[in-house]
Amino acid sequence: MTRWIVAALVLIGLAAGYAAWQAHERQAAADWARYEAIRQQRDYAAESVACSVRFPSGGAARVTAYDDILRFHGYGAELADSSGDSEGEYWAEFYSTGSDAAAAALVAGFRADLDHALIRQRLWQLYLETRLPDAVAELQPGRHTLATGDQSGWVFHIGWIATPYLPTGVLPGDGPARVLAGNMLDEMRATEAPSWQWRDLDEPGLQAQRREYDDAMRHALGWLKPESDDYRKAKDRFERLHHHFYLVEGARDLGGGHVLILRRFGLAYGPGSITRAAQKIAQMADSLVCRSAEAEPDSGH
Repeated sequence: MTRWIVAALVLIGLAAGYAAWQAHERQAAADWARYEAIRQQRDYAAESVACSVRFPSGGAARVTAYDDILRFHGYGAELADSSGDSEGEYWAEFYSTGSDAAAAALVAGFRADLDHALIRQRLWQLYLETRLPDAVAELQPGRHTLATGDQSGWVFHIGWIATPYLPTGVLPGDGPARVLAGNMLDEMRATEAPSWQWRDLDEPGLQAQRREYDDAMRHALGWLKPESDDYRKAKDRFERLHHHFYLVEGARDLGGGHVLILRRFGLAYGPGSITRAAQKIAQMADSLVCRSAEAEPDSGH
């Protein structure tokens, strides 16, 4: 009789263990599904206005950590971002100004440059982390415009800020800044190399610049062994310091005092970095959908 009782208890224990394992597996599967849904999420629906925008990458979500920091021209932003990559970050900034006049003024002054708290933070982290944050102001003379323009209710700016560390691994184009009135989106969408395409050091005629850059890197790496962590860190740091910072921006008045500003920024690691950034911002602009009496556009077109 005792053996039957023991056997029954064992069976009950096994059944309970199996049930617990099944519950754990179901929970793990549910957690993974939620994680995948977040990772794949590209559409962001704003909370301050009934508009949505699609990011080029997943993980689109509101960022609340900067709510007390980010004030642009005196207005707080509903900031959303998505998964970045080696060439930079994506931001969508929704502003509620309270009036049509204030919204128009914000759109007119949408360019961030060094006036944007988080852009200043990124520049400090990239180039000046060993100095006080105020040192970012020294980058002001290095601001450059590649193109400005408008189309379909949007205004755009493509520019760059020079690194204080020379030589650089990619060279800016030589042409003057372009003004594209009425067809800026078309130019940004284009797949062929536009006027803001930069130059790779391996192009013909740039052998001297290539040697200068390679010599500077060899000097920075010194006697570090290529297989060591110190070598990898030193190489990453050199490449970060010796590439310029680009910034592609677009702004649109959504009506009812609401404004959306899109930004893509990062280091121009390759000659096509800015071209790809412009294409991504154009895609985000095209994806805009608003469904509200307050917000005028039905789409980004």
